[in-house]
Amino acid sequence: MPDSTIPLSHLKKSLVTEERRARVRYPVDLDTSFRSLGQSKDEGSMARVWDISTLGISLLLDRRIEPGTTLVVELTKRPAISRVLLSRVKHATEHQNGSWVIGCEFIGALTDSELQALL
Repeated sequence: MPDSTIPLSHLKKSLVTEERRARVRYPVDLDTSFRSLGQSKDEGSMARVWDISTLGISLLLDRRIEPGTTLVVELTKRPAISRVLLSRVKHATEHQNGSWVIGCEFIGALTDSELQALL
């Protein structure tokens, strides 16, 4: 992902979507790394977390990822709080500035306390 990023506060105002989620998603401003299942850590990329719930996560990326792709997402809030989560891409929505919002469903849900630790 390029070094110059657009603040999430500017992006969220311009993306309008229909709400179909089963759980409340919380906006977070967190950098993360991800890779496709089967790739090594060296092949991973950086992303911004758009929002997160116990059932899934949305990532802001500089490219599209095909729905159905399984991702390994590593979330680190601080050194003491780190989680590696498997997730499946459910949708890829192009954003007006050329970035992509990638909506993913966790393969194993987070507990409420695990989610709260990441917020």
